[in-house]
Amino acid sequence: MLRDDAGTETVASAAHADAARFRQLPGGALAAGYTRAVLWLRFTVDAPPGDWVLDVLPPFLDDLRLYEPDPNRPGEFTERRAGTDLPFSAREIPYRGFAFRLHQADATPRTFFLRLKTRSTSILVPRLWSPEQFAARIQLEYGLLFAILALLLTVIVLNVNDWLWLRDPIQPWFAGYIGSLFMNLVATAGFAQQYVVPDLPVLSHYWIGTFALLSIAFGNGFYRRLLGVLRRQRALYALYEIAFWLPLLTITTLFAGYYIEVMPWLFNLVLLMAAVAIVLSWRLWRRGEQGGGFMFAANIISLSGVALFTLNAAGFLGGGALLLYSIYVSSLGTVLALHVALGRRHRAEHDERLQAQERAARAEADVRREREIGKQQGQFIDLVTHEYRTPLAVLQTNLDILALSDDAARRSGTLPRMAAAVTRLRDLFASAQRGGDWGGHRQVEIVPVDPERLLRQVVSEVESTCPGRTFRVEVAPTAGGPIAVDNGLADTVLRNLLENAAKYATAGTGVDVSVGGDAAHAVFRIANDCAKAPGLSARQLLSQHTRGANSAGQPGLGMGLYLAQKLAADMGGELRVAMEGEVRFVASVGFPRMPLEKG
Repeated sequence: MLRDDAGTETVASAAHADAARFRQLPGGALAAGYTRAVLWLRFTVDAPPGDWVLDVLPPFLDDLRLYEPDPNRPGEFTERRAGTDLPFSAREIPYRGFAFRLHQADATPRTFFLRLKTRSTSILVPRLWSPEQFAARIQLEYGLLFAILALLLTVIVLNVNDWLWLRDPIQPWFAGYIGSLFMNLVATAGFAQQYVVPDLPVLSHYWIGTFALLSIAFGNGFYRRLLGVLRRQRALYALYEIAFWLPLLTITTLFAGYYIEVMPWLFNLVLLMAAVAIVLSWRLWRRGEQGGGFMFAANIISLSGVALFTLNAAGFLGGGALLLYSIYVSSLGTVLALHVALGRRHRAEHDERLQAQERAARAEADVRREREIGKQQGQFIDLVTHEYRTPLAVLQTNLDILALSDDAARRSGTLPRMAAAVTRLRDLFASAQRGGDWGGHRQVEIVPVDPERLLRQVVSEVESTCPGRTFRVEVAPTAGGPIAVDNGLADTVLRNLLENAAKYATAGTGVDVSVGGDAAHAVFRIANDCAKAPGLSARQLLSQHTRGANSAGQPGLGMGLYLAQKLAADMGGELRVAMEGEVRFVASVGFPRMPLEKG
C-alpha cells in the first residue's frame, strides 16, 4: 500500500515510486481506517492463462479504480472505474460488490494497481476467482446474507405484533433499533444500490451513514430501558442520554463533510456502551431477572461483533471477508438473543398479571365472605338480643319487687348479686347491639367540629356513668381549629375509647385525656394504667373480639377498639394504640383539620 495524503499521485508515479514508500499488507487486505488520503494498492496476479474475476469488497467504497497493464503498450495502464459514486448499471458484473473481469494471456505474472478514495472507512479486500468459483461464491453469499436479513425482518414483524397486543413501551425502541440495523445492513451488503436505488448513487453514502448512526442511537435508547437505567442513577442515565443524542447529531456531519473526522471518536463511545451493557446485564442475570441470561449473551455477542468491526473500520485490525461478515452474524445473534430476552420478560409479566388477578379475585371473595359472615353475625345478635330482652325485663321487674319486699334477701347480699348479674347481661347485649349497628355501613357527613368542645362534652357524659374514676383533661394550645369529622361518629369513637380506659384501668387510678396536634391534624390521646397483658400486641388489640388482661367481670365483646378504628378510618382519621412501659396503655386518634376556605 502507498499512502497519498495530497491526492496528487498518478498510476505512472505510483508505478515508479520508491519501493520503500510501499507498506506490506499482512493477509492481503487493506484496513486504513477513516482517512481523506488516497490509497494505492499494488498487487501481482500470478495465475494460469484464462479468464479470471477480481472481486473487491466491501460494497460501500465510493471511488475505486483498477489499473491493468496494457498488453499493447508496455509500461502503460488501462483505467477501469467502479464504486458507489457510479450508477449500478456501470458495473462490469451485476454484483453487490465490485468485480472486474481479467484475462491472463499466458502464465506471466502481471502487476496491477487499485486506487481507493472514499468518504467512509478505507477497507479493501481483493479476491481472485475463476468464473465458476465466483458464480458459486455469489450464490452462497447471497443466500446467507438474504437469510440473515429475512430473520431480522421476521423479528421486526414479530416485535410490531407484540407491541400491538402488549403495548410495552420498550417495543418501539426495539423496533427502531432492529429497523435501522436492518436498513444499514441492506446498504452495507450492497443490496440498496443493486435493488433499491440503482440509478441514485448519491443516496448510497448517506443511506449507510444515516442508518448506521440511527442504529447506534436507538440501540442505546433501547438498552437503557431494557437494563432499567433510571433518572436517579444520574451518571449512568446521563451517559445513556449522551449515547443516544450524540449519534443523532453526528448525522449532520454526513452533509457537512466531517463524517470521517467524527466517526473514530464515536466508535470509542460505541465500545464503551457495549462494555457498560455487559456489566449491567450480568448484574440482572445474577439477580435472577427473567431474560437476564439472554441479555448477557446478547451483549457478549454484540461486543464481539462491534469490537471486531470497529477495530477493522478504524484501521487497527486487518482481515479478510470473514471479518466483514462478522458484523452480520453478530447483529443477527444479538437481535435473536434480545428477542428471546424480551419474550421471557413478557412471559414473566404475563404470569405476574395472572397471579395479581388471582390474588385480587381471592381478596374480593374474602371480602364478600367476610361481609356475609358479618351480616349473619348481626342477624344472630339481633335475634338473640330481641329474644333475651323480654326475659331480662321480667327478671329485672321481679328483682325490683323483691328488693322492695324481701328484707332478708336484701340483707344477705343475694339480691345485689342477682341485680349485678342481670345488669351485666343487659350491658353485654347492649354492647352486642352497638357492635352490630357500628359494623354496618352508614352515610358519613363531614362537618367542622371544635375538638376541645367535643372532648369536654364526651368526658362529662362518660364521667357521669363511671363513678369513682377520675378523668384528667389537658388541652394543648395547638388544639384550636375545627376538625373535619362526622359529629356523631367522632362522639362514638371518643366515648368508646374513654369507656374502655375507665373499664380496664387499674383500680384506684385515673384516666389522662388530652387534645393537641398541628396545623393539619388534631390528635386526641387517652392513657390509663392497666394490668400486664403478656404477648398481646397492639395489632391484636385492634382486631375483633380481643380483650385486655383486666377484663374479668367487665361486660363487653372485645369490639370497642376495632369499631373505633373502623369509624375513625371512615372519616379520614387514624387510631393507634401502644404500651408505654409495661403498665401504661395509650390510645391516640387523629382527625384532619377542616380546610380553610379561600377568600
